[in-house]
Amino acid sequence: MSGPSVLWHPFCAFCGIGGCCWLQSLRSAFSRTATTPAAGNWGYVRIATPNSLLEHCEFWYGGVRGRNSSCTWLDPYMLWVYGADTDVDVRNCRFERAFDVGLYYQGGTTQLAPDISGNTFSACPRGILLTGQQLGAVVSNNTITNCTIGIDVQDCATTAQIEFNTIQATSFAFNQNSSTPIYSGNALQGSTPNVISVGGTLPRSATWLNVPGLPYLVTSDVVIPSGLSLTIISRTTVKFQFQSSTSSKRRITANGQLLATGTSVIHPKRNSRPGCGVRLMAVDPSSM
Repeated sequence: MSGPSVLWHPFCAFCGIGGCCWLQSLRSAFSRTATTPAAGNWGYVRIATPNSLLEHCEFWYGGVRGRNSSCTWLDPYMLWVYGADTDVDVRNCRFERAFDVGLYYQGGTTQLAPDISGNTFSACPRGILLTGQQLGAVVSNNTITNCTIGIDVQDCATTAQIEFNTIQATSFAFNQNSSTPIYSGNALQGSTPNVISVGGTLPRSATWLNVPGLPYLVTSDVVIPSGLSLTIISRTTVKFQFQSSTSSKRRITANGQLLATGTSVIHPKRNSRPGCGVRLMAVDPSSM
């Protein structure tokens, strides 16, 4: 790597706390000092103040602060934008071999639309993770390769724009929970399946939109709590991931409302077997 480098000792690195972080038009390499490179050799870079920018930076081999007494990994993010009240743009950066998440953008109480564009992510279990009710990020023209999940959008009430990204050799290009991002112009290449992975208990009501060429795949059980709703828009396809165990078939359980309108199609994924399906609990009489 050319240009300035910053070498972190394990485990934690903080950036932008008490002031702004402005890294632009240089090749800042956030690496590590161990003899043998390995994911998780250092902690994270965290930005928690406004008016920060990261551009043309490189992040390698970081992304975990440590473990607690229950052996749970703490803060497994390489770059962590945390609750800033103005947009923190991340452009044209490179993220390689994170312990878990390459870029975690955690929105706060202010409505934000940061520009996350032109970045490359390689060999990170999750390339980009977005959370926060007011986070309407524009995620565009990124290249994501050899990850488990390319872009993970969790609990964002404001619509994120996921557009013109190239995702290849990745287990699932997209994963979402109670968010409703807009997908357009993305190129899924290699072994990357053309699906949107969904699962988990909804923390708020959600809508699954009809995204041409991208059915929803239930990869873990979806639970709609009482008082919340899941709306599946007309012409949307929902599939269920096959599980060989007879006791752990994938399912949607509606303790609240399941609103499947128009010509929505709900069926097992190809090569699935009986046992996957939708279960309506007699909790909310207005379900369906």
